[in-house]
Amino acid sequence: MTTPPDSSAIRTLFQNIGIINQLSGAVARRALGSGSAGGANMGTSELSVLGRSIRIGDGETPTKLARLFQLSKPSMTAIITKLERKGFVELCADADDARSKRVYVTEAGRAAHAAAEGALGVAMARELAGIDVAALLTAAPGVALLKAHMDERRNGVDGL
Repeated sequence: MTTPPDSSAIRTLFQNIGIINQLSGAVARRALGSGSAGGANMGTSELSVLGRSIRIGDGETPTKLARLFQLSKPSMTAIITKLERKGFVELCADADDARSKRVYVTEAGRAAHAAAEGALGVAMARELAGIDVAALLTAAPGVALLKAHMDERRNGVDGL
């Protein structure tokens, strides 16, 4: 029999993750919106969709992207529309289902993503100045384990 987790410690862990998410999101919004991201003036949601498509492979449907990001389809469509207007993605008809579209990252999107990641890297490095990053990174395996576990649970619920 396993020992049940300390619910207070677990709540504190998730509260801290949430606060870090809010604070790092603010840093990212400032870095990406300042024009230092290659003039892209890109939102964090747009960067996330581009990044996922570049890392994992593009060609997903807006519906699948919405499920992956746990957003409504209209919210994901709004993000994709912004990316398309900027020339960062293109929508192509699905070869298997003419009613559906697939999202592909353009060369301009790849360049904008690289520039945004560079600007974000500089901003995050500035944010971490003065703390022991090596000590901080000792938490990385546990955070990765939590992410993988929650991804699996999401995938089971959302059928991904």
